[in-house]
Amino acid sequence: MTGRLTFIVIAAIANFGLGLFVYLKNPPKAINRHFAFFSFAVAAWTLSNGLVSSYAGSESGYVWARFAFASASLIPLTFLWFADVFPTSQPYASTRILKSFSIVAAVSFVVSFTPLIVRNTSSLGGALQVLYGPLHLPFAIYLICCFGTSLFILIRKLRSLVGLEKLQVRYLFAAVLIAAFGATVTNLLIPLVLDTSRFSPYGPLFGMLMIAIIAHAIIRHRLLDIQLAIRNGVVYVGAIVVTASTFFVLAEALHHVTGFQRTTIPILEALVLAIAVAVLVLMGPPFTSITSIKWPQDFPDLLFPTAIVHAHSDLILRSRVLTTDQWGDYLIYINPAQKVFIDGRSDFYGPEVGNDYLHLSNGSWDWQRLSDKYHFNLALLPTELPLSQILKLAPEWRVVEDDGKRILLVRSSS
Repeated sequence: MTGRLTFIVIAAIANFGLGLFVYLKNPPKAINRHFAFFSFAVAAWTLSNGLVSSYAGSESGYVWARFAFASASLIPLTFLWFADVFPTSQPYASTRILKSFSIVAAVSFVVSFTPLIVRNTSSLGGALQVLYGPLHLPFAIYLICCFGTSLFILIRKLRSLVGLEKLQVRYLFAAVLIAAFGATVTNLLIPLVLDTSRFSPYGPLFGMLMIAIIAHAIIRHRLLDIQLAIRNGVVYVGAIVVTASTFFVLAEALHHVTGFQRTTIPILEALVLAIAVAVLVLMGPPFTSITSIKWPQDFPDLLFPTAIVHAHSDLILRSRVLTTDQWGDYLIYINPAQKVFIDGRSDFYGPEVGNDYLHLSNGSWDWQRLSDKYHFNLALLPTELPLSQILKLAPEWRVVEDDGKRILLVRSSS
């Protein structure tokens, strides 16, 4: 197995694993099911694409090419289903649009196994060559139109969403846009315009970038409402994988653009070196402790409510916390599953959320309405904020701890 095929297999397993993980978290939920189907389709396409590139000159080359197109026909449809319900079902695609694309996808899936899309494959000087059938262009049009419809739905949702849901859609939009654009250029547009498939093996690499972005959004921003209690070790491993994958993509691009031979810069050996460097960098305290450097174990308590947070960690974790943007970042750092209002990503939330936060912290006349609007049941605030004094006097709020600089309050109904 070549180094490139090994990487493609790893990418396919990563796609399949992510889909299975999301599905098992909540199988009855439509969002989880549709995302899982999308990930499975991407995994099948990634693996088929790698196999056709490796065995293009053999008798099985055209078979893998047809499997690649069959699985590719399902990718835009499953993503359209997912975009239709994520994170809410409003706005949504019409039933006519969903049925029309479903029919086209079914037809594309069937004809993918015939010479109408792929007739044969060959290898010329180590580069993949594909002899396409008459329906290759209509197939490309279907993929572009279906993906375009999905992204249009997400754009419409971005205009109406606020807060964390808007941020989640932005991450998903960016991840899929990068992967769809890259794979469309390398595997559809270049073969159509330049009549060459030599760039097709690079299409699945964009899928790894998509997986990295989506995995980051799941961990950092609770994408798909998956709450994870992630230890530092898991975060390190994920960061190592992303760092090494990015290095591999750049190395492959450099190899192709400059013409450097792999015998000059062995890609797999360089990849191992990149992983080793990433491990040393990301190990941080374990590695640098050898040099007797003492790293801080927590945020400075002069600026952050560290004592209160650790003393009431269980109460805070199961609550939606009103706090300052800086303290919100701290709470999410302590536990990525923490729900806060608000944190340092205010630029992504838009002016409405930002203004509401300012009204709340300043104790404006509509603070009660905003409190009900965002449904927080715990408040962790500096004592000098006007809202802190208001909540201390409000009958539905009870002081849990007040150290003179920070105050923790809980709704009586909580």
